[in-house]
Amino acid sequence: MRLAKEESEKGISDLQRALEEAEELHEEDFNKMLLVIEEGKVKEEELELTNESLTTEKKDLQSELQSSKKAESDEVVAFSGELEKLRGDVKAKEGTIDSLQLQIQSLQEDKISVADRELAIEKQDEKICCGSWNIPHFFSSLFRT
Repeated sequence: MRLAKEESEKGISDLQRALEEAEELHEEDFNKMLLVIEEGKVKEEELELTNESLTTEKKDLQSELQSSKKAESDEVVAFSGELEKLRGDVKAKEGTIDSLQLQIQSLQEDKISVADRELAIEKQDEKICCGSWNIPHFFSSLFRT
């Protein structure tokens, strides 16, 4: 009986030791789990901050994009207005060029007409001049003595 009692006490002692070891392991595992939970909370907070930061950055970029699009649209409208003005200026200058070309053509025609009239007058003067002088008669009278 004593042997049975000793074995029983030894079994109880082994079980107590095993229970203490299991409790220590359980406590270590529990502490690890708490640590992982804390790390998870920290990561979650970091992710939330990153998400908020990215959301703010996205809104800022969208706002900047909208501003850029509006500025570009305004610039296109302004350039279109300037282009239309320049087209009008070009058409006006083309009209002026056409008018000046017509004036030049008219002046050239007038010049040709004047030159033709002067030539006709010279020919008439030659006829009048040469006809009244009767050159052969004039020369023959000079040599008669």
